Amino acid sequence: SSFHNEDYITAAYEYDRVYKDYPSSIHAEEARYKRALCYYNESPKASLDQENTILAMDEFLRFLDNFPRSDFADEAQERLDELSEKLAFKEYRNAEIYRKLKKYDAAIQYYRFVIKDYPRSVWADESQYGIGVVYLKQKNYEKAKEVFQRIVSTNVSEELKNKASKKLSYIEKKTN
Repeated sequence: SSFHNEDYITAAYEYDRVYKDYPSSIHAEEARYKRALCYYNESPKASLDQENTILAMDEFLRFLDNFPRSDFADEAQERLDELSEKLAFKEYRNAEIYRKLKKYDAAIQYYRFVIKDYPRSVWADESQYGIGVVYLKQKNYEKAKEVFQRIVSTNVSEELKNKASKKLSYIEKKTN
């Protein structure tokens, strides 16, 4: 009833009790999944503290480890991917803020963090582009050119390839 009343923190506690007190129950699997779903429902937008997002991810991972063949497994993986995208976006936004503040070393650090920790995310590709933009702002045309050429030659969105191509044209004009 706590879940249906959207009291997700109480519901998460209750689902945990079911799972721990009755691990062989036919309801244990669903309780484990619903606990993760509680934290998922409490996950705020990317600009806010992501403690519940991280808790949800941990719970979905535990669920998938314990019940890989569950009827809920596909949905759990989808939600896990969605939460991962949210965290990647949060870090990408941090990089963008530092870039706009002209704190270029910090921006590059955050962009690289996104690329390393969320390589399958669309924000990893955007972070590559962001690194190129930072190098361009620093007038480091050689490094910027390398980054934009890499983007153009890889499997990224056409929009991103077009943006990188335009930056390459700009670099050509500036360096010739």
